Amino acid sequence: MKRNFTLIALFATLFLISSCRPLSTKKMSVERLIDEMTLREKLEFIGGYNGFYIRGIKRLGIPEIRMADGPLGVRNPGPSTAFPAGIALAASFNKNLASEVGAAIGREARSKNVHVMLGPAMNIHRAPFCGRNFEYLGEDPCLAGKIAASFTIGMQNEGIMATAKHYDANYQDFSRHKVSSDMDERTLHEIYLPAFKAAVQEGNVAAIMTAYNPINGVHASQNDYLINQVLKQKWGFKGFVMSDWGSTYDGIACAKGGLDIEMPSGKFMNPDTLIPAIEDGMLDIKIINDKIRRILNMYKRFGLFENPDIAKGFKIDTLKNRSIALREAREGMVLLKNENNFLPLDKETIKSIAVIGPNGDPAVTGGGGSSSVKPIKSVSVFEAVKTIAGDSINVTFAQGVYTGERLPEGFFDHFNFYIKENGQKVNGVHADFYKGIKLKGNVVGSKNFKQLNLEKDQMK
Repeated sequence: MKRNFTLIALFATLFLISSCRPLSTKKMSVERLIDEMTLREKLEFIGGYNGFYIRGIKRLGIPEIRMADGPLGVRNPGPSTAFPAGIALAASFNKNLASEVGAAIGREARSKNVHVMLGPAMNIHRAPFCGRNFEYLGEDPCLAGKIAASFTIGMQNEGIMATAKHYDANYQDFSRHKVSSDMDERTLHEIYLPAFKAAVQEGNVAAIMTAYNPINGVHASQNDYLINQVLKQKWGFKGFVMSDWGSTYDGIACAKGGLDIEMPSGKFMNPDTLIPAIEDGMLDIKIINDKIRRILNMYKRFGLFENPDIAKGFKIDTLKNRSIALREAREGMVLLKNENNFLPLDKETIKSIAVIGPNGDPAVTGGGGSSSVKPIKSVSVFEAVKTIAGDSINVTFAQGVYTGERLPEGFFDHFNFYIKENGQKVNGVHADFYKGIKLKGNVVGSKNFKQLNLEKDQMK
């Protein structure tokens, strides 16, 4: 009897130990994992967390997955190789180079344990003042598609999921949360969709990121036609669809419209919103299961259940990656005119060189925003010309024009902008601030400015 009691106690202990361990996902199918997940776990899983992560589920052995910007290099965390702009890559007309660039960024992503890169970016250039045109691949749908597909293949061959963005018709940034990109069916399918179609059908891209803007009145993140009907059904896309950061507006509409994961968090697609909709029959649980299935299938495809720690053996700064970035810069340059064979400059006859323009010094390694990369090392045009020219040539720099943050000292000397300080008339402007967009009501604040710098810190 004592022996039987000991065996029972031992069995119970072993059962408790095994139940506390994560289930082995190496042998479990995706369908089994979906069955094992609770409803709350499912609904929390389809909302990102901690900025750039897909949450893990430890008890099921589902790993935490990390994302990072972007199409021009690994933005976070820390320094990386800052690759030339996407438009430069397109200007190379070189699919093989695009594949090499994608692979190089993929290797650097691995070195930082990043599993999903948020690129390539491939929106068509329509408005010349679109703030993100430099990231994109030009105005030719065919060229953009070929470059994007090759970039995707190169990156994913290194074991990193690529993300084609921003789906779709994100061709301006002004009021992009509200301004609808309206067009007829033919224009949509002949101009604005082909690059994404190529990324899906030729590049087998793992993920798609939706745009901020509405298309024909329906926001991209809840656009049933674009996501469910075109992307998933017509093109046969097998990966998952994520929102751009903060580009969601209605949790139920996003869930029904085909969005698989809301980033950077489940602000709208979350248990509090979706459980009542499921219980009331407004939302079928099969729709949620399909989202989980798509995400986990990509984990399986990229071996992340077996090896989520992908950094081993990879370095962030290599001669190979630097040489690829240099080739991209060289092949992306377009010389429009070389009058009287002025170039290349002859060091034997040139006595002085002036570098003029705000981008001449310090180095400008990108167009800013989410694609900006902190370079491992940067050299400005001015520094480079000085180094190559040597001591025998006088190299000087002038900003030339003023852009962005501040106007130059003395700017107001040319205008009748004056304020009074201590009874004296001095250069500057006086500003009164009102609550709201109309200059009505009570003044909530006043300030004198000697420099115009419309940044938040100066407005305080």
